[in-house]
Amino acid sequence: MKFQWFWMSAATLLACYIFVNKVLRNLNDWYYDLKLRKRQYPLPPGDMGWPLIGNLWPFFKYFSSGRRDMFINNIFLRYGRTGIYKTHLYGSPS
Repeated sequence: MKFQWFWMSAATLLACYIFVNKVLRNLNDWYYDLKLRKRQYPLPPGDMGWPLIGNLWPFFKYFSSGRRDMFINNIFLRYGRTGIYKTHLYGSPS
């Protein structure tokens, strides 16, 4: 009986993690893509991060460790060196 409870808890936690990581993380992207698509502006590559907080956690992680340039280098590695990227910092898209 205890093992069944453990596996149900593990499955529930895994499902919650997948939901949060896949759906809520992309919620910001979907919102701004739809909002700007009405104007027919092509969006640059990038990640809008989590709703409300955007990409502040990775930005602060690199900033506090003294490797400020690694935040931009990770964007370069993901999306190439296009020169312009979308992100969400300090409560507003940039």
